[in-house]
Amino acid sequence: MKIIALGAAVLALSAPLFAHAASSADDRTSAVAVRYGDLDLSRTHQAAVLLDRIDVASMEACGAYQGSLREYQAAVRDSECYRANVQQAVAAIGAPVVTSLYGHRSAQVSVGMR
Repeated sequence: MKIIALGAAVLALSAPLFAHAASSADDRTSAVAVRYGDLDLSRTHQAAVLLDRIDVASMEACGAYQGSLREYQAAVRDSECYRANVQQAVAAIGAPVVTSLYGHRSAQVSVGMR
């Protein structure tokens, strides 16, 4: 079951990237795998670890890396590419604790932006 979900997560992370890449000048595509077989997604702390992994993978899929400038990382996190990647990965995994924690984090970010 986790293998199928992992495959779905990889596809979920790569689908918006394909659309983004098709409109870019260099037409490069890539998929970023998010592994979570080592996590118990019914535990809040481990669900948070998965969300952190999804964040890093989505940043990478949308063109930002941990070594990128902070301002660039912030711009990527505000992009449709990033939001779509994270939302699709969370939906593909379908773990209730992950979905709930993601919704809580998203609400905090929205309130913090006002």
